[in-house]
This record gives sequence, C-alpha cells and structure tokens, in this order.
Amino acid sequence: MQNSNFLDFFGLGERPFNVNLDPRFLFVTPQLDAAFSGLMDGIRNGNCFAVITGEVGTGKTMLIHRLVRQLMQQGVPTAFLFYTHLNRTHLLDFILTDFGIPCNSSETIDRWKQLENWLIERHNDGQTPVLLVDEAQGLLPSAFEEIRMLLNLEGPREKLLQVVLAGDLELEEKLKRIQMRPLQQRITARCKTARFNRDETFDYVRNRLEIGGAKSQPLFQPDAMDAIYFHSHGIPRVINVL
Repeated sequence: MQNSNFLDFFGLGERPFNVNLDPRFLFVTPQLDAAFSGLMDGIRNGNCFAVITGEVGTGKTMLIHRLVRQLMQQGVPTAFLFYTHLNRTHLLDFILTDFGIPCNSSETIDRWKQLENWLIERHNDGQTPVLLVDEAQGLLPSAFEEIRMLLNLEGPREKLLQVVLAGDLELEEKLKRIQMRPLQQRITARCKTARFNRDETFDYVRNRLEIGGAKSQPLFQPDAMDAIYFHSHGIPRVINVL
C-alpha cells in the first residue's frame, strides 16, 4: 500500500509514529512535567547541576531538547553536546565552539581562561549559561573531572556555569562510584524518565494520532491497545516501532 493511500485510509495527515524528535509530538506525563518545572526553577535560580536518567527509549533526549528550546527562547546562552566519547581536551573544545567563544590558542590553560573570562562577562550581564550533555553515560572519566572543575567556577552568590547531564541507567551507576563522589555531591536536581503505565500508553497513542490528523478515534480496538502496552512495556520508542 502506498504511503498516501495508507494515510488516506486511516484519515491521517501525516505518519504519527515516526521515531524522530518532532517537538509537536512531545507527550509529557504530570510526573515528568513537574520534574521539568523543577529543572527550570533550578536553572532560573542560577545554581543548577541536574541529572536526567532513565531507561533507553523513555524520552530523555526529547526532554533535553525541550529544555534546549525553552532556554534558547528565553535568551539563555546554551551549549548542547550529544557526542560524548571525548577526553577532557576535546570536551573543552566542543564547549567553546558551541558557546561561540573564539580562542586562537591551542594551550589548554589559555582555552580555560578564555571560557572563564566569557562566563564572567555573562555573569556581569546577569546571565548564567547552561551546558547540556546528552548520552552522558559515554563520557570518559577525564571528561567527568572536567565537568567537576567547571562547576567550581562561581561568582559571589551563584555558579558561572550550570550543567544538565542526561543518560541511561549506566550514568546512575557511574555517578555512584567512589571516585565520582565529589561530582555527585554537587547534584542539585534529579529527573527520571519512566515507562508509561497502561492509561498513559493509551493516552500517548491517542495524542499522537490526534496530532497526526486522525479525524475519528479510536483507530485501534481495546484488545489491540492492550497488546501494544503488553509488548512495548510502556516504552515510548517501542510503542512507535510497533
């Protein structure tokens, strides 16, 4: 069946279960919305080091993209890293590049000083930039140490840089290690994505169908919806694939 016939047959304007990160299809449970609001409050207070964790496919990347969009809309200087298999030198390079900070020196100490001076300038302008790192479980130990050092950059009353790390359950395990204790003690907010329960799964499917242009609902019989929940275990990415 051709794609257009498929859409016409079900009365859809577009495919509602693509696995790309289209913000229109963001589905946030009340629990996750409260956690997101807590993250935003922490960032507004200027002293946020937050960690977002959850199982693979439960919406961490969608959530952090939502954070990026909201921060950029509010004019908050933002750097977003999603390639994390980096040592501390490459991490610093990516941070400078994403914040748009020019630095002609290849010496680490000079690049550090350039970043610190830029952060102080932003602080004097009443801004506290935010570094967001997706897939943070892939960071090397030296990169975690670099983040700890970045969190030590502080003004009189607040940090010069705020950090949000997002990763799967492996990130939780890494942060529990003894050598990570100095970093773990700095965490000010935690947010955890979770599988949907049965009702949330049904609401998720209905929401995506509605955004996809479905004129009549439900398109799936109750038994089919139960099967989707059973086989997906409430994981959004798996629901889309099914």
